Amino acid sequence: MMYMGKYIMMKGGLATETPYIFLGTEDHSTVARAVGGEENVLSAGFVYLHDGEVYCTGKSTTLGIGPRDVDAGIIKMMLRDPLD
Repeated sequence: MMYMGKYIMMKGGLATETPYIFLGTEDHSTVARAVGGEENVLSAGFVYLHDGEVYCTGKSTTLGIGPRDVDAGIIKMMLRDPLD
C-alpha cells in the first residue's frame, strides 16, 4: 500500500465536495482553516493507494472527525486520468 498523505473533504468549491490531499507534516485543522474553515469540513483522515484503489482511513485528532464511506470514491474520481 502506498501512503499518499492526509486529506480533508470540504463542502463547496468547484464541486459539491472537494478533497484536499496534503503532506503528513501539516495538521488537518491548519489546512482546513487555510482552504475554507473548519466549519466546512465534511470528513478527514489519511489516504492510501493500492493496486489502483483509494483507501481512506484513520481520524483527524485536530478536527475530531474521520472518513465517510464515499470519500475514497470522490478522491479516486479526482485522481483519474481525464483521457480514460
